[in-house]
Amino acid sequence: MDAWLRSAALDNLQELDVWYGPHRPLSASTLRFSNTLRVFTIGGCDLSNSTGQPLHFPLLKQLGIEHVSVSEHSLHSLIASCPILECLFIKYSVGFSSIRINSPSIKSVAISRCGTDGSGFHLVGQIHLHELIIENAPCLETLLDLCNKCLHVWVVSAPKLETLGFLSEQLSDGMDLSTRLVFGSTAIQGLRVDGLAMVVRTVKVLAICVEPLNLDVVIELMRCFPCLEKLYIQVMLHRWYSF
Repeated sequence: MDAWLRSAALDNLQELDVWYGPHRPLSASTLRFSNTLRVFTIGGCDLSNSTGQPLHFPLLKQLGIEHVSVSEHSLHSLIASCPILECLFIKYSVGFSSIRINSPSIKSVAISRCGTDGSGFHLVGQIHLHELIIENAPCLETLLDLCNKCLHVWVVSAPKLETLGFLSEQLSDGMDLSTRLVFGSTAIQGLRVDGLAMVVRTVKVLAICVEPLNLDVVIELMRCFPCLEKLYIQVMLHRWYSF
């Protein structure tokens, strides 16, 4: 694959979706496109100490990280190397316990099943994601938490946030594994409002997953979002994923 990536015909490549074997580092032949890429998806590799050189993706707008092992420092360095990044998607990845978003350009953040494999099973002996902090994201419009367990999400500053999901309750053997979402002094554990000290007026689209359907819980949750225009409810009849 390296020989193919070094071809002169690809010198101005703008979109790349590359998958490596397990534990393989990101190759220099891939990084040679850093100045031209607009869309970049990295899969199935180890980014923890793979670059050995400063990264810079001046034109990159969409970054996907899937089935990757990456240290927290390397992950934040990668995100910081994309000054006009608009979309960030991280899926089935390990090696970091925290993600902090400080970006003047990012519009969409989606985090899916970090700490699990492709079948949804928990990966033992790995560092798993525990917190997502949106510190300063003036352009952020969409925030998606997709089936992460015990994740704490703090939204410090996201004045344009309009779309939020999937809020859900994840219970196992009496333990609450749901995401805890905090907006300022308002906290939501799963679907239940722990404290309503302030409302979130920017959110217009909300997606939730319930099992079983409890309208009282849904109505109480809606009090947090008084300007809601669209509500998507997925009712789970049987849980298909394993804890």
